[in-house]
Amino acid sequence: MARKKAKKAARKPIEPFQRRLETAVWAGWCTVLIWFCVMTFSWVIWQVFLHVHPEWVRCLWGGGALRWAAMQKLVLLFFGMFKMMLWVFLMVVVFLALWLRRLKQV
Repeated sequence: MARKKAKKAARKPIEPFQRRLETAVWAGWCTVLIWFCVMTFSWVIWQVFLHVHPEWVRCLWGGGALRWAAMQKLVLLFFGMFKMMLWVFLMVVVFLALWLRRLKQV
């Protein structure tokens, strides 16, 4: 019993900034995971659509003048930008996680 009290007394109180940083890192990792899952699911769906070539997809995108090759380029551009934004966000989250680890060591 006395050891538990001594351990509690020996612990440093968590500063409000460090607690907020922990929350931000946790939210960031959850966001990266959700973002990756949505991107992967969307990519699979678009691969199916680009393979099957349903006519209703062309109608949703504007109709007759749009060809499947142009749609494929637009989808590839969209997913490329989506992935680049994910990488930037991932670098920010990793930086925050490393910063949090460094703060906990001090």
